Amino acid sequence: MKNLYSNTKKTLKLIYDLEKKNLIVILLLSLLVSVVPLLTTYLSQELLNSIVAHQVLNRVMVLLIAFVSFTVGSEIVGQISAIFEQKLQVNLVYKLNKIIMNACGDMKLKDFENSETYNQIERINGQIAFKPSQSLDMTINLMKTMITLIGSIIFLSMWSWKMALLLTLVPLTSIYYYIQIGKREFNIQYQRMEDERESWYLNYILTHDFSFKEVKFYDLKEYIINKFSRIKENFIKQDMDLLYQKSKLSILFEVGVQIIGAIVLFVAITAAYSGTILVGNVVSIIKVTSMIQSSSKGVMTSIYALYNNNLYMEKLFEFIEEFVQVENEEVLIPDNTEITDIHDIEFKKVSYHYPETQSLALKKVDLTLHAGERVAIVGPNGSGKSTLIKVLTKLYENSEGEILVDGVPLREIEETRYKQQLSVLFQDFVKYELPLQENIGFGDIQNISDTEIMKTCMRELNIDFLDEEDLNQQLGIWFENGRQLSGGQWQKVALARSFFKKASVYILDEPSSALDPISEKEVFDSFYEKTKGKIGIFISHRILAAQNADKIIVMDKGEIVDIGTHAHLMKNCRLYQEMERAESYEEYFAA
Repeated sequence: MKNLYSNTKKTLKLIYDLEKKNLIVILLLSLLVSVVPLLTTYLSQELLNSIVAHQVLNRVMVLLIAFVSFTVGSEIVGQISAIFEQKLQVNLVYKLNKIIMNACGDMKLKDFENSETYNQIERINGQIAFKPSQSLDMTINLMKTMITLIGSIIFLSMWSWKMALLLTLVPLTSIYYYIQIGKREFNIQYQRMEDERESWYLNYILTHDFSFKEVKFYDLKEYIINKFSRIKENFIKQDMDLLYQKSKLSILFEVGVQIIGAIVLFVAITAAYSGTILVGNVVSIIKVTSMIQSSSKGVMTSIYALYNNNLYMEKLFEFIEEFVQVENEEVLIPDNTEITDIHDIEFKKVSYHYPETQSLALKKVDLTLHAGERVAIVGPNGSGKSTLIKVLTKLYENSEGEILVDGVPLREIEETRYKQQLSVLFQDFVKYELPLQENIGFGDIQNISDTEIMKTCMRELNIDFLDEEDLNQQLGIWFENGRQLSGGQWQKVALARSFFKKASVYILDEPSSALDPISEKEVFDSFYEKTKGKIGIFISHRILAAQNADKIIVMDKGEIVDIGTHAHLMKNCRLYQEMERAESYEEYFAA
């Protein structure tokens, strides 16, 4: 219960910070709506008693007008409140989405490579459209029903405090048990988060194009559906168990409330026959008894729903506390922020290990890169090539050692200014399901409107399969009139994105992995032309592509085992010789 109170308080504060005006209006209108039933009950009682007592018509008409005015006013206030609630919900979802997107954009790569963090993001994003506003609705509903319930009990106790106490007995007992069921559901939801993510992924495999060929060819449909079904059937069993428990409790609650309500009504009618109370009082007692019954149920429903949302809100607050930067928070900017060109990059004993592991992915790397050099990095799978690039591009922070950029420690250079001098094609480049202009322009977002440079990049890479005059053409198949591309075509578009930017350092990770030999030659011709006077780095599994580089770095198990030209390495580096022989072997049989 303490946890529920804490999260409800945080929810209200979050919504207050984002939508202060709308929240205050809703709370005030909700307060008005919650007291109207008590006022109309009292007015109807006085109206009936006045009629029965044959009081003056003026008094009766005043009571009637007041009754109708409050009833109509309540409806109008309710409609106005609904408008503000809808407005708040729309704005809240929009602002929370922006907060989450901003936070994800500022996160480190290691955060996305952590399964717990990724699971957290998926869950938050999947339910952000309704969970926070649902929590607010339940909180407001709880407030309204509590006011009505307390007011009704006070109203009834003015006639008989014993009857009022009797009517609250069942609701108070039931609330305790509803909270226990809510706790159990909370725990079940928490425990099955990982399974929910797995079931989502299994569904994703069968309903998206990226996996269709393998699923169809290997006949995986039944296996995936069966695995999905086992997870979901377990969920259904858990949900049904909870449903049966809630149903049993609801039946006991309804029976208990109706029996006690009947007792209260019997006592009230008996009192009316004896002349102790008037007919109007009996009608108001009937109405108040019904209000206590419905309000009690509303309180239980609201508390249960809040518990149901509690897990989501808890995860949302954890995410905000961990990843969302507070506005006006002081950020320390390094002193040496001016960087207009990069001429030299030096690695000094640089090491890196992945979070929660002690084995080094990079081991005491010493390396110097100079402007005007085209550098190839080769090595077997898992040798640390891509990790080296991620450290160089500040996607990873090196665990040990130091990186100097023109003699200045990289940690002292403001990150944004440093990255402005780098352009990268990652091995797992993104195939943006967006127009061509954005697919290329994302390489340098500040100059996305410079279409002439885009067209030049397309011509340099011989991207003749797309019309350079139609930069608004939609790529991919997710949206209307989209055009699907082959793997090699997508890679050329990604290369155009990296060449679009005017940078000091160009980095290509496996730039020709999906290209035919002719396209591969075009890409490297463009790369060598683009990197004149610049630092050009590319990772390749092909010795043939690497042998023309000014410097070839050979890596194995996170270490640099040798550096030199193709001729030097063929004489002195055993691993490089083995890679070259293996490639020649493949080419021999391919021929």
